Amino acid sequence: CGFSASSSRNGVAAGLASGLASNGGLTQTLALLGTSPAIDAGGSSANGCPATDQRGVPRPQGAACDSGAFEYVPPAVTPTPTASNSGGGASSPAPSSAPSQQVGTLLGSTAATSLSNAGISVTIPPVATDATSAAPQSVPVPLAPLQQGTLVLALSTQLTQTVLNQVLTAPAPVAVSAAINPSQGGVIIAGNVAITFPPAALAGITGALTAPGAAPGARPNVVVSVTQARNVPVPGGPAQFSPNGTVLEISITNATTGVPITTFPAPVPITFKYNAADLGQANGNPTLLTAAYVIDANSPPLENPLHFPVGTFVVFPPSATTLDTATGTIVVNTQAIGSTLSVVTNPVGYVQTTTPSAPELSSFANNAQTFGSKPQFSYLQVVEPQIGSRLLVLDPATGNYTYVNASDVGPSGPPPNVSSTAVVRGLLASF
Repeated sequence: CGFSASSSRNGVAAGLASGLASNGGLTQTLALLGTSPAIDAGGSSANGCPATDQRGVPRPQGAACDSGAFEYVPPAVTPTPTASNSGGGASSPAPSSAPSQQVGTLLGSTAATSLSNAGISVTIPPVATDATSAAPQSVPVPLAPLQQGTLVLALSTQLTQTVLNQVLTAPAPVAVSAAINPSQGGVIIAGNVAITFPPAALAGITGALTAPGAAPGARPNVVVSVTQARNVPVPGGPAQFSPNGTVLEISITNATTGVPITTFPAPVPITFKYNAADLGQANGNPTLLTAAYVIDANSPPLENPLHFPVGTFVVFPPSATTLDTATGTIVVNTQAIGSTLSVVTNPVGYVQTTTPSAPELSSFANNAQTFGSKPQFSYLQVVEPQIGSRLLVLDPATGNYTYVNASDVGPSGPPPNVSSTAVVRGLLASF
């Protein structure tokens, strides 16, 4: 049977994708095609249109909200290249000022308005196919077309942390790759994560720039690539992450040599805007969230001074981490970036020994010395995620730190007459 309302579209093709797909967000959705009559047919927020669609994409993306659970996002328009010979790098297309409509397409109207109100004129350079020959000035040059939720920004005094928080509108990390001029720095928006590279952090980037037309003494570009992390190991202990949460991989390399850049002479601020999955992992309590990194083959000594095994989660030191529950953000200032970063829960965690005389060990290594033991059912507070097969714990009875075998303990609540407080993190020095 048909519908008789004047707004009904009987006999009209719905303009839908062929089936459910992973289009972003926590669940699969049925995408609208660009020809769908549902586009701009759902009214406005004043008429009850939700602020976001099922994926978390801001509504509306056009003149009005789209009907249904999926908000269609028009494809971004790449600026038309024009010749230019400005600056100290190789010749490349000149950047063009991006209209607010284009920024709104990438980040949503709220983000575009926030940038405009802050007096920030967004410039998006044309895509460069070669990171070595790209000639970024104050704005990073995209190395692939920008996807929805991504953007490249120049550093400016107007781009405050408040404004940066407002432009992180995507529900999860989004892949992006760009070349940065180390003398200028820049900001990479990768979904719900922003990475800020001040020039001081890139001061150590050296090497011959072999691109044609390069100015004498020009320094090589820095290539930053962000992707969603896959196959991340599940940490032991109370600190956990959600597979649908904020988990990403960051690769930073010298564009000329391809050598990874993992340490920086000045801090690199990274802003995470935690999502619904992160919050769900913390049982709805944002004060339990923080950020961590995963030890891997690219982890520099500064990031792993105790030589933790690959796959170990390490919580960023509290002195380098700021949680703002009002804006839903976590900001980390770090001078070392291996690859995988994640928003994790940071609850107080206790275990009890399940075996008689559980050994207290000097380290996580196989050759660790045993310097004591704990009787069965002793309470221990977990300090860091599991390291190899062991947990670093604090003995409430003595105030001393020790390692115990994960197989010798089991989950527990706090000891009697002890209230839960924040876990002391960051045994490693701040970096």
